[in-house]
Amino acid sequence: MAPAPTPMTTVLLIRHGESEANVREDTHIAGRSPAAALTPKGLRQAAAIGPMLRARYGPSLSRVTAVYASPAVRAADTAKAALAAAGAAAAHPVTLSEELLEIDQGEWEDALRAEVLTPVVRAAEQRDPGHHHAPGGESAAMVEERAAGFLFRQVIPDTIATVAAAAVAAGVNGVGAKADGAAASAPLRADGLGGVVLVFTHGFVIKTLVRRVLGGGWDSVGRTHVSNGGAVEVGVTADGSLILLRCNDDAHVREVV
Repeated sequence: MAPAPTPMTTVLLIRHGESEANVREDTHIAGRSPAAALTPKGLRQAAAIGPMLRARYGPSLSRVTAVYASPAVRAADTAKAALAAAGAAAAHPVTLSEELLEIDQGEWEDALRAEVLTPVVRAAEQRDPGHHHAPGGESAAMVEERAAGFLFRQVIPDTIATVAAAAVAAGVNGVGAKADGAAASAPLRADGLGGVVLVFTHGFVIKTLVRRVLGGGWDSVGRTHVSNGGAVEVGVTADGSLILLRCNDDAHVREVV
């Protein structure tokens, strides 16, 4: 007999669809680019996220507890389009948080890569990839700390409290059984676990969070790929342990052109 799955709260980190900043990132440093809009392809990618969410979390995303997004246009619009395509826009309002914004590249924002990423700068990055940063900008460690702090010290406890309160209101006692003995609908659990949080954010933010979960070196951030519209799923157990459940799940956007 297979062991019972470990109860946990899950966070689905979703990178925004292709944006105007993405199509020129080979030559320019995008950074936050908060006003960069989705391209037509990016809008199609965002819409393709909806059916994936429905397949995983049910009609109207009934298993989803909360939805968060970066306030950058490309992330907020991805959340809006994905939820609309899932038929869940009305049921799941999106909370915007600046803690989910892309890395701040300071004076390098929108600069030509060839002009600022000199051999000296690249050598400095390689020596300390976690803490090197653009003048006036953020390091990888700073991005990880703000995003992880927000998710794991605020969003997860709030989600657990929400699920537990809903369980009490529904008459759930113990783990997944209603007071009358009928099976409880996920994610109602008296211990507050089982909630699902959707987070629409940015590639670099997600890559630092993967590093946080796996405990890898800072160089691993640069060796992690997350596609536009791709998803990374992280589980948080009762004792706060972080588990990488899937990484760069992008099957739903691979055929989008």
